[in-house]
Amino acid sequence: MMFPEQRNFQIANGTEQVRETVRAQVKYGVDVIKILASGGVLSKGDQPGAPQYTYEELKMAADTAHQAGRKIAAHAHGTKSITWAIQAGVKMAFGTDAGVYPHGDNAKQFHYMVMYGMTPAQVIQAATWNAADLIGRSNDVGSLTSGHYADLIAVSDDPLQHVEVLEHVQLVMKGGTVAKNEITRR
Repeated sequence: MMFPEQRNFQIANGTEQVRETVRAQVKYGVDVIKILASGGVLSKGDQPGAPQYTYEELKMAADTAHQAGRKIAAHAHGTKSITWAIQAGVKMAFGTDAGVYPHGDNAKQFHYMVMYGMTPAQVIQAATWNAADLIGRSNDVGSLTSGHYADLIAVSDDPLQHVEVLEHVQLVMKGGTVAKNEITRR
């Protein structure tokens, strides 16, 4: 966990230290609590899939953040850490670790999200509404709603049946203007 003025990480051991660390971050003005639920691919000495916090510690972090009116995000690579973070109250949002793998391959994650238990609808919601909500923009992006920006994509098949189709976007509309159009008329 990181304090804004220190720009370093705070390791918290046990539920009480987790509670104290989250409360301290809130006191110093953070908007979103980010917890490293498992080791990271680029973190020295970590095992990328190994849990760094127990379910009880993650639950304490989520509960304390939510009680303070803050959002919480978990950086999680391992299946167990991802599962624990979601049961502890962390909402799944699609994102990227830009630089870890080639940019533009993000949609390949959808297949794995479904493979490990999410429905295609939950995956799409994680990439749209949940992601917009996480960054505090659900009032103007993240859903096809009146008053929201008209950013959307089109694919050749039903992503609720074949989520992998999202890896091959054929049409992109940004701000109501077509930015990419590879749809062929029959």
